[in-house]
Amino acid sequence: MSSRKPGPERSSGILDPSLVLKLTLAPGVIRTWFGLAGLTGHTQLTDKPLLDALEHGATLDELLEVGTPRAGRDVRGVLDALHARQLLAWQVRGAEGTVWATLTPLRANVPLPVPAQIGGDVRLSRFALMRDTGGTWLLESGRSPLTATLTPGAAAAVVAGEAPPALHAMLQMGQLLDDSDDEGSSRYWEFHDRYFASRSRFDSADKGGTFRFADVHDPEPFDARPPHQDRTVPLPVPDPAEPGPGLWEVIEKRRSHPDLGEESIELRDLGAILWHTLRVVDSQPRDSASAMSYDSVRRPVPSGGGTHSIGLWLAIRDVVGIESGMWWYDPGEHTLLRTCDYPKQPIVGDYPVYGLLISRHARLAWKYEGIAHALALKDAGVILHAVQLGATALGLAMCPIGSGPTAAVLEALGLDADEYVPVGEFWLARPR
Repeated sequence: MSSRKPGPERSSGILDPSLVLKLTLAPGVIRTWFGLAGLTGHTQLTDKPLLDALEHGATLDELLEVGTPRAGRDVRGVLDALHARQLLAWQVRGAEGTVWATLTPLRANVPLPVPAQIGGDVRLSRFALMRDTGGTWLLESGRSPLTATLTPGAAAAVVAGEAPPALHAMLQMGQLLDDSDDEGSSRYWEFHDRYFASRSRFDSADKGGTFRFADVHDPEPFDARPPHQDRTVPLPVPDPAEPGPGLWEVIEKRRSHPDLGEESIELRDLGAILWHTLRVVDSQPRDSASAMSYDSVRRPVPSGGGTHSIGLWLAIRDVVGIESGMWWYDPGEHTLLRTCDYPKQPIVGDYPVYGLLISRHARLAWKYEGIAHALALKDAGVILHAVQLGATALGLAMCPIGSGPTAAVLEALGLDADEYVPVGEFWLARPR
């Protein structure tokens, strides 16, 4: 893509400085008898000359002069309102109307960007991402609410630093060029964190419970079991007559203990923690007659949409009554199923119990679009807090871990990295 050898598109004028930046109707927007219809609904607009100009594309100066003059008419205000409703887009066009690039807002209420004085070389922001979307190239940034669609020739010119003025201006309006990316608070952001934070929160029209796979395939069932051996250990059920300490007392005592004791973990304590945090309390089976129905589950901890995509694997080294190895917690039966031997390489530290929270991504992504992994991380945080409160109530030491092994653990457990995603770790022991 960065090669400077002439190609069909490059020889047809991508470097021609006569390319023009025009404002027009955004892709997918339809002109109707009463105005415009787009992603955000119907917008009434009766100014026919202005609509004609937008439909064919015009420069900002041309748009400000077009239409029927009348007292108090604010064309710029109209354009701002239309762009805020995702009805307009900027395009770089050639003399024959060929579209080389299009700049569109990713969400509603984005102010209309306007061309400014440009200069210097074209250098993409370190937050920018360019990818092939099948015939066109998508250029976006985690710092911008706008995204650019480029032809292969335009993309090659950008990478080569040879974008003509009109394309240069578009990239500048789209906040896609280098602009002191390492100054101020932006210096603390890495590319992947900025992109993930942006796309899972603000900058997407299609986000949330869209059920995008409802008409494609059935949802992933909750009770699917991972690969495991035949050995099963039933876990003790806590005595309801022993409620334990009060909630406020436990919250005040909660700590992430740095020091470990040498005593073993009792099976009844491990069972009590899992019973009060991750067991299945109730479930609602899927209604096969409804395309958007899926089996929902209730646990003591909450989860987005009752999906509860997260399972718990325990690397057990020192629990009374359980042999060393990797075990999976069955929340429906309140039992442990042995999956494999203790993986010495992936696990760091000689903890009595090392817990791994692993999300089944498809379970969430079947319903949720744009936020599936973000929901898994939120669910993991809830679980880690609940487990730590449970451990505190029993006088145990539990410490959440900021990161952990991924590829090595999944390989040891025989799990597919596209299906199973580690989202949290912790260790459990007795305090020193």
